[in-house]
Amino acid sequence: MNISIMNRKRVSALLTAALVFLAVIIFTSPSAQAYENLSPKALNLYTVSDTENADSIPGLHLSFSNDTALFRKTAGIIKELEEKGYTYTGLSLQVQLKTDDESWKTYKTGYFGSIEADDTVSDIIISDMSGTNLSEHTVYAKIRYAWTYEGGAYYGTWSEAAAAGKNASAAVVPEKLSYAPSFTDVSLDFSEDEYPQFNITFDALPEDAVSNMTNPKGTLMLNVMISENGKEFRNIRFQQVSNIKSGQVLQCSILDPEKGYESGTVTMKARFEWYTGGTTYYGTKTPDVVSPWSVEKTENVELWSKASGWAEGELKKAEVSGLIPVTLMGNDLTKSITRAEFAATAVKTYEKLSGKTAVPVSESPFTDCSDEDVLKAYALGIVNGISADSFAPNEYLNREQAAVMMTRVYKIINIKDWSLETDGDFSLEYTAPEKFMDDPLISAYAKDSVYFMASNGVINGIGNNLFAPKNTTQTEKKKGYANATRQQSILIAVRMTEAF
Repeated sequence: MNISIMNRKRVSALLTAALVFLAVIIFTSPSAQAYENLSPKALNLYTVSDTENADSIPGLHLSFSNDTALFRKTAGIIKELEEKGYTYTGLSLQVQLKTDDESWKTYKTGYFGSIEADDTVSDIIISDMSGTNLSEHTVYAKIRYAWTYEGGAYYGTWSEAAAAGKNASAAVVPEKLSYAPSFTDVSLDFSEDEYPQFNITFDALPEDAVSNMTNPKGTLMLNVMISENGKEFRNIRFQQVSNIKSGQVLQCSILDPEKGYESGTVTMKARFEWYTGGTTYYGTKTPDVVSPWSVEKTENVELWSKASGWAEGELKKAEVSGLIPVTLMGNDLTKSITRAEFAATAVKTYEKLSGKTAVPVSESPFTDCSDEDVLKAYALGIVNGISADSFAPNEYLNREQAAVMMTRVYKIINIKDWSLETDGDFSLEYTAPEKFMDDPLISAYAKDSVYFMASNGVINGIGNNLFAPKNTTQTEKKKGYANATRQQSILIAVRMTEAF
């Protein structure tokens, strides 16, 4: 009797402990029910050979897109885990494979930290396919999410299987692309000292773009075009669509690397283009299928981000005459000009005055500079360097150096057989103006050039009969007292073309 009562008490105690244990599990373990129906969408299972596509790693590839609720709900599950004392360790992707009618086998569970947007299309390299003859066998793959925490994991729903090989449905070239790219925002960014660019924020990619961006039969590209002042459209961005995510901001500079850009109105549009075969470069192939163009976006743009009011009249002349070098476009022109930037301005001046195109030296003599405009200026004899092998392209140019370089431009065009080496054999003919009060500060090598430029109204003084040839104190250097500015340099180019 006593034993029976003791057993019942023991059983009762054990049942109570079990219920408490279950309650702890029920009320402290994370709830997977809200997330178990989340599933990635397997898009394509395909092979890449060593020679088929140089941009891809050979082997079996599985492409997939994410559930649109993935990251919103993952944020919720992380919060839930933290509230219940669990340490969340990551979002992983579990892959299972099977060949023909064999059983599914887990292939890989990997950290999934590189995914940044809900509908990102990703590509997993599954295997090197060694020992598998896909002409005789069919390989299947499926994937699911795994949320891991210290002590466990829980899983989403398996995707539908994708197949490759004998019994797999062959990928086909799309017959049409029905939907244009869609953007949530398009704005023109005109930051100081940066080339203007369209910032395009992508909306969710259309279904036919998602389904074809990993189609192994070819490549889906995004073509972004602009038109300046109603002229013919030109390409500013050409990118594989598989690298684009919803919500991503795509930066598209409007600058043509050789010609720069025009001020006025600039209109942007974009479309999807399908190219059968591997990846391509813009203009090398005609697209096989294209989508409609997106809605056009038009903005106004200037050729500089900032300039002084007194300089704008002559800056407009420079723009019309093509004297503003590409390297200064989009910049704050009130800032000091560098040696490389002024070299580019001097080359523009030479080309305008001579009607000839400058050609760079084939090999740079400088260890610190390979800028093409600097090498053109060096080939002409406009510049040499601060030493035999150094140019100091980013150092600021002072006013007497500007006078010397522009005087060389004049000499190259107007004095037969002139060169840097023979410079001492020739003299300049001009009526010398009154000496500047700071004449003793002008370097001996620059004095003739300073007064030649002043006599022709190309480079004047700064007022009070001062020229400010160079900075002579730390205070002057700090303030940039004798530095030539970008806008002054462009105005010098304008005045050179008017004077000579």
